[in-house]
Amino acid sequence: SSMLAAVKTVSTLPVSADPTDLYPAEVLFSPDGLFAYVSVRDATDAKRDAIAIFRVSSSAAQKSTSIASASVMPTIDLVGSIQTGHYPRSMALDPTGRVLVVAEQKGSTVSTFHRNAKTGLLTASKHVMALPDSPAFVTVL
Repeated sequence: SSMLAAVKTVSTLPVSADPTDLYPAEVLFSPDGLFAYVSVRDATDAKRDAIAIFRVSSSAAQKSTSIASASVMPTIDLVGSIQTGHYPRSMALDPTGRVLVVAEQKGSTVSTFHRNAKTGLLTASKHVMALPDSPAFVTVL
């Protein structure tokens, strides 16, 4: 039988941040596998909602059936974060990997971010779409 086992736990927050009422939601990898993006939802109205940005070592980015089967444990480092609208629930990268679209459930908005392919960092665009209802899923075709 197959079993899952934790390989590594990495915080989505800087060491000094208070994690109370913050909840990670979705994990999304860049097309090249060198960066991971995690939506962090704030259950309060403190506006701490964000996308955490991680750099993944090349050993983990290699095409493999299992990270755990790699001979070297991957290095995953938090390299930044960017504020989003309230309660980022779902994310999707466009096919080029240059634009990240985020559905913000409690904010009833969808926001877009430009992604730097070399650094993995995100920059907020001016495109925020208000919706009449709260979005729970977004995709890009």
